[in-house]
Formats: sequence, C-alpha cells, structure tokens
Amino acid sequence: MIPRTGIAILLIGLWSCTSFSEFIPVLRVGDELIDRPELMSDSLRANVVLVLSYYNEDWKMEGERLLVSQTDRELLWNYTMKAMDRTWMATHTPTQTKP
Repeated sequence: MIPRTGIAILLIGLWSCTSFSEFIPVLRVGDELIDRPELMSDSLRANVVLVLSYYNEDWKMEGERLLVSQTDRELLWNYTMKAMDRTWMATHTPTQTKP
C-alpha cells in the first residue's frame, strides 16, 4: 500500500509533467490546416479559454500567452471554430474556469 503522501507526490509529479504550448488559431483552407497567429485577439483568447474550459482541457496563461496541453491540430481547429462561432458561444457554458 502506498502512503497518502506518496500518492500526493505522485499526482503532483504527473500533473507537473504536462507539457504546454502556445495556442495558435487554426483555420482550414481546402484540405489544409493553417496556423493563423494574427487572428489572436483579446476577445478570441477569452472565447478559446471558455471553449477549453467547456471541454475540461488543461490550459494556463503566461502573460498574454494562452498555453494549452492539447496539440492535435484537428482539435485545435475545432476549438478555434467554436471560439469564433457566436451561436456556439451563446449556447455553451463551461462548468468552471480558471482564474
């Protein structure tokens, strides 16, 4: 049996191993997914945070940079599209958001 402190240390270690990269908006052009960093604005960043929170994705802020643990480009495109969709944003509320 692992003592409780050992479990806590293990969980903290696993949590800290999560790697993050900067979220860059992704658009689909034909069959290609294209990074469009120039689309990032304060309002898009706020919407992406709400989308990520809705899907319980790991994210954090470093200054003005939004960092995410998810790197699947199709999924990042999907999150970008949802964050830009006013109807989706108006009808979906995350259960929690990080400060």
